Amino acid sequence: MAPLTTRRVRRIALADHLQGMGAVDRVRDPHDRRRQVLGLTDRGRELLGECAAAARALDDELMAGLDGPSGAALHRALGVLGRRAGLPGGMG
Repeated sequence: MAPLTTRRVRRIALADHLQGMGAVDRVRDPHDRRRQVLGLTDRGRELLGECAAAARALDDELMAGLDGPSGAALHRALGVLGRRAGLPGGMG
């Protein structure tokens, strides 16, 4: 997975928010006490599933007006952009 390229303060705020939602828990890294490791909770897995379903529905809605070749070309182009951006899975 690509490393997060965000400011430390934003990562901490995001981790705080996700922990407040019950989506993640934090544990000190036993090998480096300065580091915290985030783990996905059952609630986090549930939220991830909901987000994935919403993303698939939006994809279907956006792609509905494209024919097969146009949809395939868009999918390939987004895959290239995703890989360049270092997104997990490269978006295709």
